[in-house]
Amino acid sequence: MHVRCALTVFVFVQMVGCNLHPIQGLDEAIEAVRVERVAGGGSNKIDILFVIDDSNSMVEEQQLLTENFQLFLDGLTAAGADLHIAVVTTDTKSSNAGVFRSGPGLSELADDFCAGPPPALADCDVGTSVLKSDAYTDENGVLDIESFSRDFACIATVGNCGHFVEAGLDAMQLGLDPERAQVADFIRDDAVLAVVFVTDEDDCSTGAGRPLQENRECFVTRRDELVAVEQYRDFLIEDVKGGFGSAVIVGAIIAPTPPGYQWAEGVLSCTATTVAGVSGTAGQRYNELIRLFGGRGVEGSICEGDFSSVLRQISNEIGRNIDVNCLTENIPTCTQASDCSNGAECVPVFLTDEVPIEATPDKFVCSDFELSIEVKNLGEEDFTVWTGNGPAGDTLRDEYTTPEGAQFEVVYYADRTGSCPNSGVGFRFLERPSPTADVRALYPVSFDDD
Repeated sequence: MHVRCALTVFVFVQMVGCNLHPIQGLDEAIEAVRVERVAGGGSNKIDILFVIDDSNSMVEEQQLLTENFQLFLDGLTAAGADLHIAVVTTDTKSSNAGVFRSGPGLSELADDFCAGPPPALADCDVGTSVLKSDAYTDENGVLDIESFSRDFACIATVGNCGHFVEAGLDAMQLGLDPERAQVADFIRDDAVLAVVFVTDEDDCSTGAGRPLQENRECFVTRRDELVAVEQYRDFLIEDVKGGFGSAVIVGAIIAPTPPGYQWAEGVLSCTATTVAGVSGTAGQRYNELIRLFGGRGVEGSICEGDFSSVLRQISNEIGRNIDVNCLTENIPTCTQASDCSNGAECVPVFLTDEVPIEATPDKFVCSDFELSIEVKNLGEEDFTVWTGNGPAGDTLRDEYTTPEGAQFEVVYYADRTGSCPNSGVGFRFLERPSPTADVRALYPVSFDDD
């Protein structure tokens, strides 16, 4: 049966109430109203944790990361991001497990094997475990990207003397444990959190269980002892960001998983063709975490030999949280203008920015799409309905005049300059709510009755 109902969704927590009655033909989709909390209230604050593999095969990969970091930084600073950046390693067996780094790690290249950092960074110490863009910004608001990138290279060159059984998910949880003092200086309640994993091996996290000592235990004999990846997702959303799933982004530079892949000792899933020494074993558990975050997860291959592409993808996804808030669910679609009401157009939208501009649109939506934004400030009992400026897609923007007092605008991705996974539609605040405000978006969604 097809029904129309009110569907209220708060990220990962749903309460559904419906009046059951047929409203349309059997070949049409169900429509409902989604109520979606918007985290951050338009904040430009981004907290980024890099979890970097420090095992003995990671020298070249760390160099690729630090060499391309400025590209990553460029996109975020152009969007006006207020950044906090910290680094931990995948080694959870050392006494420094989960501790934010303030300098380089131990290296086999040191004069005394694994007794110090690589010689080129012997005197490197940034004096802090959290890099903050404010500290690198002058009185004119200009960020010193060169100094920021130099200090990131210092803490992100984590060495290659860590344990060879990597546990990146446990390291992330240790680093972000709310009970640790370092977290108070890093995590901001009104910021988006991004976690970026850089590793050439899969995750072997056992939580509080008995740690693994060799790779075969992780992939074969004790695989069932690994903590379920869903628990790390829940930790990020519930424990770190207070239930706001939309305030978490996960990225990973890992080895891809080929079709039919099965682990075997010494068998690699990818090898770089342009950079010697870069290869990897499928990061299946990291990939699983990425998929759990849907459009807020970004993955790239560690074997590309150039991290610029994936770092740009991750920074673009983070940057969208500064400018455009994406609607996360499918919205009603159209095939021609006659499907829309009141003379509205049938506007093309794209869900990703990874294919050529001349490609066929992913779908079409009506330009009279209705989106409501409601805001409740701290101490207030009721939500206030904000004023929108209506459609603002690329095909309409030149013709549309923003009314006086508009507080947000709808954004249709009519080309490949940006994306909103699932919907292809988002909104941009013209007037930012208070960072402490409770903000929610209400809009129609559609889904098949399968």
